[in-house]
Amino acid sequence: MVRLWSLLRRLLFQVEFYLRWKLRRFCNRKHTVIPLTLLIQFRNEADNLPGFFANACPQVSHIIALDDGSSDASATIAAAVSNLSLISKPPVTPHHWDEPGNKRLLINEALLKAPCWILVLDADERLEQHFHERANLAIHLAMRYRFSSIALRFGELWADTSQVRIDGIWGKKRRACLFLLQHDYQLQSADFHAGWNCANKNTSEHVVSADICFYHLGMLTAAQRESRKFKYKQLDPDNQWQSIGYDYLTDLHGLTLKKTPADRNFLE
Repeated sequence: MVRLWSLLRRLLFQVEFYLRWKLRRFCNRKHTVIPLTLLIQFRNEADNLPGFFANACPQVSHIIALDDGSSDASATIAAAVSNLSLISKPPVTPHHWDEPGNKRLLINEALLKAPCWILVLDADERLEQHFHERANLAIHLAMRYRFSSIALRFGELWADTSQVRIDGIWGKKRRACLFLLQHDYQLQSADFHAGWNCANKNTSEHVVSADICFYHLGMLTAAQRESRKFKYKQLDPDNQWQSIGYDYLTDLHGLTLKKTPADRNFLE
């Protein structure tokens, strides 16, 4: 019975989201704008951050950023952004990327305003046009149907910023990076690839998918894909944190690309 109710809630969410978005121009009902706090951690991302902030700032209420010991201009770029709280870690040689530790610092800062809705992105990711409107609608429906996390569509931009890869696993990527942060939050424990939503609320009972897109710039070129594969093979040589490994990142078998609709691409 519990599983049946969970499936029904998900179906109702999907149908109502689709209808309300399609009919929004003919409906006078306006939803209250729910404040959205963006969390980002970065190190030496001076090339990506200007475009990131240009894309994200108009679509969120507040940003909490963590600079993990950058040696470039990343911290300076972030500090110049209005409505941004910056957590700075000193440069350390050799550098060690402590993802669980960084998450804990960001979440602890965000908890000062909890309960609140959180969005998590990386510096090389971009939000689609109309993200704010879509996310606001999805959050209202999630609260109505008692979901605490929303999984967004993750588009891997490939060779060109106007197209994504959709064959196999590429067309199925979702990330539950939009979630309600409450004071009972529990951090997921994996060193890499762990989600940000609450560990004890990471089940189908709590997570629902929505037709909301964000895009990844980090796989555009062959050189980027090789670099990404090398990075994660160094960090996770035994595939402990991702059972399928990382060779798929450069596998071109079955490559299928799809143009993003003009009204759903991203703006910087």
